[in-house]
Amino acid sequence: MKKQIAITSAILAATSYSFAEIALTESLSVEGFVDMSYSDSDAGDSAFGIDQVEFDFLFNSAGAVSAQVDVQYGTTDVSGTTVNEAIIEQAFVTYDLGGGSALTFGRFASQLGFEDFEPTGLYQYSNAISTRNLPGYDQGIKYTTGSLGVALVDGVEGGTLGDGTGYSLEVAYSAELGEGLNGFIGARLNENEDGEDSEVLNAYVTYETGAWLFAAEIADSDDTVDATDYQVMANYTLSDASSVTARYAVAEDAADAITFAYLTALADNLALVAEVTQISPDGAGDDVTTSAVELLFTF
Repeated sequence: MKKQIAITSAILAATSYSFAEIALTESLSVEGFVDMSYSDSDAGDSAFGIDQVEFDFLFNSAGAVSAQVDVQYGTTDVSGTTVNEAIIEQAFVTYDLGGGSALTFGRFASQLGFEDFEPTGLYQYSNAISTRNLPGYDQGIKYTTGSLGVALVDGVEGGTLGDGTGYSLEVAYSAELGEGLNGFIGARLNENEDGEDSEVLNAYVTYETGAWLFAAEIADSDDTVDATDYQVMANYTLSDASSVTARYAVAEDAADAITFAYLTALADNLALVAEVTQISPDGAGDDVTTSAVELLFTF
């Protein structure tokens, strides 16, 4: 259900991304991407290399059961040291209950958040700083029916379902409001082993008219950071192969950021993204401007 407001379909239309979904057998296929970039900032930091390589294995049978395993290889910052590692990003089984309802078991993406977790679903190179307190991937069980999704997953503080050390309950609902307007609202309740609660509330709206797409999002959290963050975004489709994006995002009591990005498809399965972001910290500290160029190959 995540991103039911079809971010990916919109970016596909704007950039002509192509996923081949290579068939390995009658019931097994694979798709994925290679993400590489160069970035530089006026703080003196620069980086060049492969950010992420992902293979998504799709298992489909003639019955009600399907499965997906996403294997990701990329760089991770561990205590200031860059580490290259391969991880299982997602691994889940879905049972189709019929009538638009399904049960999903395993490790899967959170339903919260306007922006996609993968670079293939973004309008720009970076995620907004306002996404800092939104959840990522979880292990548990999820029920979806129509535009409603409910998930019971492992706790954010290392709790595991069933062992009494905490859990998280997530509920999300999206709706088409008509005339190009769509809305989403979601909430997540986290409970640790001491019975202490924290919560994350998330809502966003999108509006499409002609070549324009507008979005506004708010995320309120009292978990690790007690803050209300938000972003507004405008995307304009220049042609069948390119678009431009402007985004303003605020991380409360931390910083605000302005981003401008240009995205174009060089071929059906190769896209280029150029981005400039200026981050202005709250309080002490100078503004930092970062520029980046990204190549994204999909298969």
